[in-house]
Amino acid sequence: MTAAQPRTDPPWGYTDLALFASAILPSLALAALFARIGRALAPGFFQGSTAAVTLTFQAFVYALLLGALVLVIARKHAPPFWAAIAWTLRFRGAFGYVAAGPVLALGVSVLSVLLRAPEVDNPIKSMITGRASLAVVVVFGAVLAPFFEELTFRGFLLPLLRRSFGGALGVV
Repeated sequence: MTAAQPRTDPPWGYTDLALFASAILPSLALAALFARIGRALAPGFFQGSTAAVTLTFQAFVYALLLGALVLVIARKHAPPFWAAIAWTLRFRGAFGYVAAGPVLALGVSVLSVLLRAPEVDNPIKSMITGRASLAVVVVFGAVLAPFFEELTFRGFLLPLLRRSFGGALGVV
């Protein structure tokens, strides 16, 4: 999914932004409740895996906020959600980008070995305790988080800021 031509006239305003922002705390509370229920229903999945606990909670937060964003936009705006945020599916050249991803990852890995990059402890490393947690972290970090962030910032917030402040200042 890629962004179409940038919108300069989104059908939403700052009231809609405030409505979306007001969904953050309830989404966090509901996500915590859903994650707790998930841990009670499937304790084996969460046992000993910080990644499963943390990223399940985060996935619930993203899902709830996505629902809030859809409701805010659909509340008073006629176009369907994807048309309103001006996202379209484009397939031209997609194969090149898909093929370039692993090549880039391999290139960065080889470069880090050649440059003797130091081992640095980070929170993500501590979340990876096995193959299952590695898969969860990779899917979340490579698919879910970027999708939600692009949708929220480039699809919803940036068009509003561009309309108000212009392109350069809206990006800043």
